[in-house]
Amino acid sequence: QRINSRWNQVLDNTPMEYSFFEQDLARQYQAEQRMGGLFGIFSGLSILIALIGLVGVVSFSTEVRKKEIGIRKVFGASTTRIVVMMNSQYIRLIILALAAAIPFSWWAIAQWLDSFAYKVEISPWTFLAAGLAELVLALMSVGYLSVRAASLNPSRVLKEE
Repeated sequence: QRINSRWNQVLDNTPMEYSFFEQDLARQYQAEQRMGGLFGIFSGLSILIALIGLVGVVSFSTEVRKKEIGIRKVFGASTTRIVVMMNSQYIRLIILALAAAIPFSWWAIAQWLDSFAYKVEISPWTFLAAGLAELVLALMSVGYLSVRAASLNPSRVLKEE
């Protein structure tokens, strides 16, 4: 009340408007929080769509290569060797995609973080964890389909072809 009365003495026609600093900060970063939530939702959707696409490509690839897998099994290839053969090409492509995406995403995040008053360092462990999570998800989806294709009876596969 003392501040309000002093305010009215100095500036008699201007009403005094006040707020708490925490509320002002919360209002400023509210848009950033909403954008972060949207990024999380769309990132999850894009990962889901990418995994569905990967499963589709691997399913098609195993269907096309059934005869090759059957012949390899007849000649003594183990299930493990066939799974490694099927997974290696996809793992190489995923690592290549990570190598291309990490520098760009590092730069984009650094540009976005530079707009804030308090600076935060980007940890390389974040990108490493994201890359490992991507590899694990891909190995789970590709690995399941590869094991399923490698465990088929070669006589049935070659008989169908």
